[in-house]
Amino acid sequence: MNYRYKKNMIPLELKAYSIGELSQVTSVSIETIRYYEKIEIIPKADRTAGGNRQYGHHQIAHLSFVKNCRDLGFTLNEIRDLSTLMDAEDFCCAHLFKATQTHKEKIREKITQLNAMLAKLETMTDRCSESTSPSCSVIEDLYLPSGH
Repeated sequence: MNYRYKKNMIPLELKAYSIGELSQVTSVSIETIRYYEKIEIIPKADRTAGGNRQYGHHQIAHLSFVKNCRDLGFTLNEIRDLSTLMDAEDFCCAHLFKATQTHKEKIREKITQLNAMLAKLETMTDRCSESTSPSCSVIEDLYLPSGH
């Protein structure tokens, strides 16, 4: 099955959604939707005669793709790259697999960094006496040059 959102994920029903309805359906705030349009992460909405934004299933699918990518920690630039990758004539699942593997490695590196930060904080708070005196081992540790 081809998962390109632009061609094959649009249901036959042609309902128009307001920005509020799009926000509700996708759980993306109205402000974020407007921002994504402005930076061209999602296509700009059609406008009614009165100037109101009008969205279709294509925009729901695309915004859902962006939201799911954001929920997985992809940056907006990475999402833009994934969209470009999926639109390429020679797109195949292996391309997306490689991109997600790279992202998994970045997440693992970040987890390692966060664990190191947590360990340092635990050491600092373990040394803290929680006394009412102005002397504080946590502050002293924070003023030390890095690596000590």
